[in-house]
Amino acid sequence: GSYVAIYSGMLVLLRARLRPIRPAQWLDGMVGGLAAAAVVAALVFPALAGLTEGDTIDVAFNLAYPVCDVLQITLVVMAFGLNRWRVDRSWLLLGLGQLANVIADSVFSYQSALGTYVSGSWVDTLWPLGATLTAAAAWQATSRRNVEEVAGRTLPLTAVFAAVALGVLVIGQFTTVHLAAALLATGALLVAGARGGMLFRENLRLLRASRRESLTD
Repeated sequence: GSYVAIYSGMLVLLRARLRPIRPAQWLDGMVGGLAAAAVVAALVFPALAGLTEGDTIDVAFNLAYPVCDVLQITLVVMAFGLNRWRVDRSWLLLGLGQLANVIADSVFSYQSALGTYVSGSWVDTLWPLGATLTAAAAWQATSRRNVEEVAGRTLPLTAVFAAVALGVLVIGQFTTVHLAAALLATGALLVAGARGGMLFRENLRLLRASRRESLTD
């Protein structure tokens, strides 16, 4: 149930903190989120084979944690993208808080699959740490920002995330990469292609406008 609240809260927070976001910024965030999710899936999902054994309800709940965590990482990175990749204290604490939950869930799922999880270990400290960091993020004062101020700065990082997604697919040619990771990486590249097409169209429009202005009195 906490995942629903986290997802909804992050979307509401984005709407409150940022002024109207253009499609280009959504695509930048989606490229980063999908690429990060692909890396997490490639590292975590292969270790979860043992979670697919047992009763259907147990398997569903065991797999829900890593799947929801991947979606959570996607939203966190996407939020940073929509925030122009600007790391202020509020988003940094919020991101670290959710990352602590993701690490705790991933390690818990992995150890549960191997039967090595022990209650009261260091893993159990990450959940309250995540809640504390998330609460601390709510105390940070921040102003409402306009995503158009430095929109051009998002493109280099978007390209980096696209390269990360491509790297996941390239590695898959030499070793086994989980299907979910490959699909997420493919999605990131497709969105990056759409972003490139949008950028090309914007440049053509600016070029036409500049040409028209240069020939008009």
